[in-house]
Amino acid sequence: MIPEPVNIWTNYKGHNYLELFYKDTQKYAFAFQLMVMNTALNAYVEGQKEHAGKLRFFERSLYSPIKTFALKQYNDGVITQPEYDLQVLKWLNLELLKEVEKKTKLFPLNI
Repeated sequence: MIPEPVNIWTNYKGHNYLELFYKDTQKYAFAFQLMVMNTALNAYVEGQKEHAGKLRFFERSLYSPIKTFALKQYNDGVITQPEYDLQVLKWLNLELLKEVEKKTKLFPLNI
């Protein structure tokens, strides 16, 4: 089981992004989303390196940040249209995700 890296979210270069998000969601939603996306992708890549050839379970899909949280934040008016459109260019690297899928032989991501 590869857990979510809450320890990184709560102490990244001395900043607690999770706490900032809860204290001022409007201001920190986008920054927190970037943190979640980055750590999720890192967890997948590191999980592949450390547990190659083994079955791995992750707490969330690589798509949860954009398909669930960012969409909800946008619909709730927490993030703006430009921020939602950016959402790391709808997950910054769909091409990179395709590579992760190929290399890890995950179930199809339907990209």
